[in-house]
Amino acid sequence: MSSILTAKTPDLSMLLSCPNDNFDYPLMLDKNNKFHVYANGYVLKFGGGVNTYGVKPVPSTISARARSLAIFLNYMENENLSIFDITDNHIINYTNYLPKNRNINDNQTTKTHVRVALDYLLYIQDIHKDKNLITSDEKPKKVFNVHITILTHSRFSIEYIDHSAITNLVSLSDEVSMTSDTQFYLWTDAIYNTSFHPEPSELVILRWESMSFLLEGAGSRISELYLYTRSQVKDAYKPLGDANEMVYLKNIPITKGKYKGHTRKVKIANGTLQYIMSYIEFIESKWPGMDHDQLFVNVENGNQLAASYFKKYSEKVIKQSIYKDELAGITNHSFRHRFVTLNIVKNLNMYKDVGNYTNILAIAMKAVRKLTMHASDDTLSEYVHLAMEYISDEKNSSNTKNAPDRLIFTQIKDSIARFNHGSKNAEETVLDIESALKGLVFD
Repeated sequence: MSSILTAKTPDLSMLLSCPNDNFDYPLMLDKNNKFHVYANGYVLKFGGGVNTYGVKPVPSTISARARSLAIFLNYMENENLSIFDITDNHIINYTNYLPKNRNINDNQTTKTHVRVALDYLLYIQDIHKDKNLITSDEKPKKVFNVHITILTHSRFSIEYIDHSAITNLVSLSDEVSMTSDTQFYLWTDAIYNTSFHPEPSELVILRWESMSFLLEGAGSRISELYLYTRSQVKDAYKPLGDANEMVYLKNIPITKGKYKGHTRKVKIANGTLQYIMSYIEFIESKWPGMDHDQLFVNVENGNQLAASYFKKYSEKVIKQSIYKDELAGITNHSFRHRFVTLNIVKNLNMYKDVGNYTNILAIAMKAVRKLTMHASDDTLSEYVHLAMEYISDEKNSSNTKNAPDRLIFTQIKDSIARFNHGSKNAEETVLDIESALKGLVFD
């Protein structure tokens, strides 16, 4: 791995200017412990050039810059990347790499490290002008790997580098969390393991799972669930279609934001709608004289539910379930984050074999804006980080399967994981897996 050899107060008297007090001079070594030409050239330039050292910036700042660069070089080595392989995609991955692999959890520190990496790319670009490595042009005439913006600090008139990977880093870390596959499974399974429903009826179970499938599969806000109609599901469902065929669920109401009052449509697995149709058939056979078209109804009398019911109800089910600790921090809105993230993943995967796509953010935003009706790229760009984490995690299951089938595979994964962690014995694990497999329907 790349490293730093520190020279303690070296003799730099040949320079026009250097510190009088004791100071350190960092020398960058590559993974073979040899002099790293590019990295040392960058540190030399940053430190004042060939004639001065340690005046502006001071030696401690130069050493900090060298340590930051070493982190980026080690990331490249871990990913088996050359400097000319780096793309916007890798900058986003590097942003996620810092907290996960280097335990850097402060957003400002993460931004600083990413900007050092980008500044290093600019240095390499200046040397190799024939390469299309990095650009700050809004509309470049050639295809570049990395795209940045040069901004000016409003107060200090200092220029700094910005990139889509760090633009919304604060809001990403503090506000956006995505429900994992396992958490989605535990959420749906909570209805079987909650004191709020000690002995849940078939209708209670069907309604809970149908609500969960729509939260995840359509990216709905909890406040929008009461507006869904049975006719919407019936119009979208294809009785003779394959379970994993994607069909359009239309006229989904929007209750908040810039597009409040409008509707949207999403593609959802036909098998997911098939399950919801089981719920619809149940309530329509139980209350054939219902005088409304609302999808989710009171399980006691088939009456319509108030908009405020859904959030309070789901909170009670989860907080009184055996999974309350594992689902701490997961809210109804986490499923909307999951929906947006997985759709970004799906669309980015469509481009991964085409070549180096030049603007990952633009591709992702174009793909999901019509699904979510988000008003701006700033809002949606938060999800790109989550999408890249999901893509890089080989343990995550495919989102191309219908929701009921995906839950079964996730249940099997979860049972095996709990066995490996010692929270379940072999007999319990085998029984769980056998139970899960019974839920699969083979054509």
